[in-house]
Amino acid sequence: MDRIRGTDPTLPTGWLVVERHGTDLVLDRVVAHGHGSVNPWDELVDESMVVAAHQRGLRMVVWTVDDPGRISQLADWGVDGIITNRPEVARRVIDGRLDGTWVDG
Repeated sequence: MDRIRGTDPTLPTGWLVVERHGTDLVLDRVVAHGHGSVNPWDELVDESMVVAAHQRGLRMVVWTVDDPGRISQLADWGVDGIITNRPEVARRVIDGRLDGTWVDG
């Protein structure tokens, strides 16, 4: 990724996170490498991680989230994007949250 960013520093890139290494360590590394987003595996994400990423000016795109309740929770926490195998479910959750028809549970 560093090589790719070296060819065009304006190219948007993100850091994929697959293991728990400590939120501060991971996010500081993402910033140090010049990435604009952190892309953690869903199992690693809690609300404090979302807040910490945003405090550092990073976007957070979480993968792979297929459960409607979890999609809604992540939206509550303010994630910037969700990668899913079930886009129709995610769309229904997000649209329902916007128009007031979504009920968690």
